[in-house]
Amino acid sequence: CAGCGAKVGAGTLSKLLGNLPSHTDENLLVGFDRSDDASVYRVSGELALMGLAGSPALGLWAAAGFRVIPEAFADRRYESDGSLRSRRLAGAVLSSPDEAADQALRMVTRGEAIATDGSPIAIHARTLCVHGDSPGAVEIARVIKVRLAAMGVELSSNPDS
Repeated sequence: CAGCGAKVGAGTLSKLLGNLPSHTDENLLVGFDRSDDASVYRVSGELALMGLAGSPALGLWAAAGFRVIPEAFADRRYESDGSLRSRRLAGAVLSSPDEAADQALRMVTRGEAIATDGSPIAIHARTLCVHGDSPGAVEIARVIKVRLAAMGVELSSNPDS
């Protein structure tokens, strides 16, 4: 880096890189071996990573060849950039079953949610989440299920169906 004083000469760099272990395990995507706590290992092509719809991380996992399932959150408020509102801020969790169901219906039927600033944001998800630690989570899930069924939305435990 220019002027930071942390430059490594080409000869030194070559020696350092030459001493790194190599791996031949095609399922080891990041790291040097399976015991590396920072490694990424493909366990099975049938497993999928579920994450926030539209998140950069989910895109990176998909680009790395992982099967991904974009997830939307019925009981959480979104920011205008598509991120979830921090739980440290007021209004981050939707505790009203009707409000959470309204958001779930909008996500499923229109592919969008209303952000905290009132703007619509695109939400393209294949699964909905209701947080089990949210107040009234069971009732929220029940109301969402009833309202989605009333709209003719078929529910499935398989996000690929």
